[in-house]
Amino acid sequence: MNTKRKIGLQFFAEPGDPLPAEPPKQDPPPKSPEEMLKDLMRNSVPKEEFDKLQKQYNEFFAKVASGNFTSGEEKGQEPTEDEKQQAFYRAIDKINNHKFKGSVEFMENALIIDNYLVEHGHRSAFAPSRGEISQDIQNQTEDFNEVLKDALEAGDGDDSLCSLYFARMVDTPYKVGTRG
Repeated sequence: MNTKRKIGLQFFAEPGDPLPAEPPKQDPPPKSPEEMLKDLMRNSVPKEEFDKLQKQYNEFFAKVASGNFTSGEEKGQEPTEDEKQQAFYRAIDKINNHKFKGSVEFMENALIIDNYLVEHGHRSAFAPSRGEISQDIQNQTEDFNEVLKDALEAGDGDDSLCSLYFARMVDTPYKVGTRG
């Protein structure tokens, strides 16, 4: 039996349309291992540069996540007095109410408080609250401020590393941000 069936095929061209001048494009041939290696090397950066950029990203993300980021902190722009004051009160609130999440955030907030106070002619947050401030005490508060900055830099955003570095630099057997 030779019966014809009607099949519902649909072509993209209408009857009478001219045929395309070129055959349809095919997938490119697979690359050789040498070509893939050249592409990989062309799109790579040196590890030192990557680590530097990763550190900048981590610092930026930490500032945004902790709420310490303001538009005035961009390179070349000094934060306004209002932004500094808001950061100061935010830092006091975090430390007083134990809202910090670890050593890094505690140290960052302690530095914000100390820098604001010293900048405005008050005694350092690291100085005794009463009595005269001798030159020796002044030097110790400045050294402590530097130790915190160094610990933050050496810790590279990691609470444990930051605490270890801090503990190596000062005579305190407890973790930063604890009360005992």
